[in-house]
Order: sequence, then structure tokens, then C-alpha cells
Amino acid sequence: MKKLVQFVVLTFIISIVICVPGCGGGGGGGGGDTTGGGSAGAAPVVTFTSPASSGSVSYKENALPASISFSYSDPDGINSSSAKSTFTFRNTSFDLADLLNASASSASTSSDISPLYWTIAAKYNVSTGALITNYRIFGASGGASALLNLIDIDIPSGTLIVASNSRNKLIFINSTSGATIREVSLSASPEIIRTCPADGKVIVASKDSSTLQIYSVSTGDLLATPGLGAEPHAMVINKQTSIAYAIFANPSKDLSIIDCSAESVSSGTLQHLPQLVEAGTTATGNLYYAGGTGADRGIYLYGAGADTKLVSLDSFPESIACDSAGNRMSASYYGDDKVVIYDLSNGSAIAERTVGDQPLSVAVAQSAARVFSLNKGVDSVSSIDASSGALLSTISLAADPVGMVIDDTNGYLYVLENFWDITTTENGTLNVSVEDSQGNLGSTALNVTIEPVSSGDPGGSDPGTPDS
Repeated sequence: MKKLVQFVVLTFIISIVICVPGCGGGGGGGGGDTTGGGSAGAAPVVTFTSPASSGSVSYKENALPASISFSYSDPDGINSSSAKSTFTFRNTSFDLADLLNASASSASTSSDISPLYWTIAAKYNVSTGALITNYRIFGASGGASALLNLIDIDIPSGTLIVASNSRNKLIFINSTSGATIREVSLSASPEIIRTCPADGKVIVASKDSSTLQIYSVSTGDLLATPGLGAEPHAMVINKQTSIAYAIFANPSKDLSIIDCSAESVSSGTLQHLPQLVEAGTTATGNLYYAGGTGADRGIYLYGAGADTKLVSLDSFPESIACDSAGNRMSASYYGDDKVVIYDLSNGSAIAERTVGDQPLSVAVAQSAARVFSLNKGVDSVSSIDASSGALLSTISLAADPVGMVIDDTNGYLYVLENFWDITTTENGTLNVSVEDSQGNLGSTALNVTIEPVSSGDPGGSDPGTPDS
């Protein structure tokens, strides 16, 4: 089922406050005199300069304003050293203070990337599904396919890593506090990231590039740039062995084997055209892939020339996730709104569970015996019992899910949510305000209309080339 292009009006509020140090006693509203800390007097005159102050403006959701600026004046003077800003959108507030440059008469953000582009990483308890917190990240990370892996975690160091393809940044986040540790600039749009926890490294694959980048998690330094010969279609890593595997767009049966420790690449060949790839979760180093056509379509165990068919498939899933402890493979079927859990010992379906609309990807928490389904169409995550297939809970998300990763050691699920994949109508305004040196508040508002673009349809793909 495909997502339709919709045209909506959406709400967002940006509040920008400038005050003198220690002005925390209450403020007046809407240009009136303040009380509880300010003195009587005229409020500052505040005017939008970008977007132009015309009462309303309109944008496409993938082309938000590159900057926000406004001017202000007041006979009492304004101290710009304590500039503050917040962005409130879809019931979530973002702190823009670090993006704002203020002078005596105006304030603005840079024009490198729209200050409205934000992502959150929501942190959940894998056993209960309870929300622990939201980490706010500047820079949208989005993708219409489960193959675009833009979030991962380095468990030993407690570092959550997110790739922003709106800013071409690799963002390192403290997984306990949510604080951004560092940002690394990338030369192209990132599409896949995979951590090597045994080595403290992260592998990045970028759009239209056959060269990988391997970075240090602890320093952010670029360590190596191994070449694959072609742009990878999908990549997975066995975090016990630090060996990653990349497959390529059809009709290639090539397999690249990336040794994260040695920062080297070797080659292999699959017997069937691969569509998806998945690694085992033990030190045995098992590699699985979904591939083949017709009667050969199935899930295979790679055997270096003797691939073994474990599960027969009628159609390809959107995503697969291995549970080596239970000898199971879970698969999400985007067009059928279901998750199937397979027994790898005999190829049978242990359970088939209807989940939310358009399940984009699946992940397994072995320690809690849970399977999680990321449901793109309804902004939710389904928690499923891995043994029985019973639906345990449904987690409602604040925005469109585009990726998830599980910290199986500490029992956390992180869901990456892109606020700018717009599918619903939301009315709103753009507000700015500023205080003078006496604490008097002036403000102005602007209505904003945003027309979304199609998010595409990741489901229903097939290798499409005869398997010989």
C-alpha cells in the first residue's frame, strides 16, 4: 500500500527570547509591559526579516526556510548576550539557542541548513515498552526504506550514533544523558551506519559512493576508506566478530566482507540474487540473506559456495532480523501489515502477527525475547513475544519512524523519528519575541503553510532478474 502525496497545513512555533542576565522574573505577553522583574515602559518593536513579515508564508516540507531572522528596537536598549530560542512542533520543543546569532538590533540563524529540521531518538524500556526519554537531535534523518540504517549504538562506550542526511553529519550522542558529544562532517549524504563495538569504530556508507568511511567512536577521527567496487545496497555487521557484509543492487550476487578490526575488504559470491542480508548474533559468524526468484525464493544461510535454504518465501519481506538464541528469523511484510516469525531449524512459521500499517523494519531483543516492528504508516512500534507471536503492546510515536536499534545489554530500544515526513494536517504559527533591558516583552507572529511531498513506498521490491 502506497503513501499518497498530501497537502497539509502544519503547526510549528518558534519562540525566540532575548533578555538581560538575571531577567528570570516573569514577563508580560504580546508586547505589553512586564511584571515581576521588569519595569513599566514601551515594549520592543519586533519584526520578521526572514521569512518576510507578510502574515503567512508557504513552503514544501523538504524545502524549509534556510534561516530565520528578525529585527528589534527599543529606547531602553537590548542586551543580546542572553539570547534564547525554542522550536515547538508536533507537541515537542527544541532548543535553538546554539543556532542563534544575536546583535544589538537583530537576531538570526545561519543559512547552512534550516533551523527547523529536527530528529528525535526516543528511548524505551524493551521489557515494558515504557518511554524513558526523548533525545533531540539537530538535523533530519529520513529514509523510505529499512535498508537505510541511520542509527546504531556502540554499547561499550555508551555512544548512540545518528547520521543526519539533511546536514551530512555523523552525530555522536551520550546514550545516558542525551548530550551531543561531537559532530563529524561527511562529504556526501549518509545512507548506512554500522558500529563495530569490539573495535570502537563505526562504518559509514554514503549515497552514490563505493568507498566506505571508518571512524573512531572515541575521537571521531577518520581511520580508513576501504573501497567496495560499487555502492552497497545493504550492509549488516556481526557485532561478535566485527565482520560486516555488504550486498549490491541486482543483478549482482557479489558479497563484500569487511573486517572492521583490520579495516580491510575481501570478496565472496552468493548463489542466489540477494534482496536482504542479516547477520547472526553469535561468534559463529553466520550470515543469512533473503534472495532468489520463483521457487528458489527464500532465506538462505551463506556457506561460501554451498548456501543452504532455510525458509521458503512466497514474497520478499521488507526487513529480517535474526535471533540466534532462539534459532528464529523475524520478517516484516510492508504491504501486508504483518510480521512472521520463522523457525530456522525446519523453515516453518512459528507465528504470524498483524501489526500496524506499513511495518518498515523489525529488530530483536534477545534478552527480553521480544520482536519489535516499526510501523511507518501509523507512527507506532509493535512489541511481540518472540516465542508465541503474541502482541504485547503498541507504542505510539511522536513522528514518522525511520530507524531503530536495540541495546540488548542494558535493555533499551531507540527509535529514530523524522518530524518532517508529514502526513497529517496541523495548523500553526511562527512566533518571535525579545525583551528590552528593563524586562519588557515585544513579540510578533507569522502563519506558516507547508505542503508535504510524497514519502514513497519502500515495500514490494523484488530482485527482478532471472536467477541462474
